[in-house]
Amino acid sequence: MIFVGTRILLSPCKWRSLALLALAAAPSAQAVEPAAVGYSMQGIVQVSLDIDRGCLLSSVAERGDMLRPARLDFGRYPRLDPAGGPLSAQLVNDDTPSLPLASLECNPEVEYQLQVDGGQNAGSGDKRYLRLTADDTVIPYRLFIDAARRQPLDTAPISRRAGTGQTELSLYASVVPQASVPKAGRYQDTLRMTLTW
Repeated sequence: MIFVGTRILLSPCKWRSLALLALAAAPSAQAVEPAAVGYSMQGIVQVSLDIDRGCLLSSVAERGDMLRPARLDFGRYPRLDPAGGPLSAQLVNDDTPSLPLASLECNPEVEYQLQVDGGQNAGSGDKRYLRLTADDTVIPYRLFIDAARRQPLDTAPISRRAGTGQTELSLYASVVPQASVPKAGRYQDTLRMTLTW
């Protein structure tokens, strides 16, 4: 390298070195080319949910569409005219007597209808019968849909009513007072409940 005044003179070999350095420092042709663009497509996915109109009894089903057994147990008494008033009972789960039979859950505004038949002892209207196991002696009783036992439940379906969500489903019963002392033994009846909507 030769200095002349304020200018810098480079020998030919130095010029070649600087040219090589410049080429090495320059971006490659591949780097400056735009990246290749792939193909793309757009589509839509439809999401839907259909809620059927219906009702559900929350009690666990035992087989098919039959609920676990439930009981209306009047207890044990020597007479049918106790001082405390007519013998009474409330429908309870057979597995958990402290709980009501079931909770009825219907979609809001879905109309449902409940029907309880006359039992296996030929009950009719609002009167059913408990029959003595040993013979044909019967004791009449009535079903009610309220705890105060003011709204009798006969064998006709309960009027359709709109569902409001969850409702406790219970039945109440009272033995019809009898003047005569009944025979000792176990009296029974079997009722079938049908829910339609």
